[in-house]
Amino acid sequence: MAERDYNVAIRIDPLYIKAYISRGIFYYEQKKYNLAIRDWKKATSLGSKENLQPWIQKALREK
Repeated sequence: MAERDYNVAIRIDPLYIKAYISRGIFYYEQKKYNLAIRDWKKATSLGSKENLQPWIQKALREK
């Protein structure tokens, strides 16, 4: 359910940084590390003010 909500939010507004961050957390909790990293990198490329690098590094170690 949560994943679908994030997907809808991103479809409506592809520049919605918070949706990418939140979906990345959802994917991380589901152990879908590659998808989490992809979303966090997308959020970073869109100009996220959040420092997502520690999350990305943690996910890379978990893979």
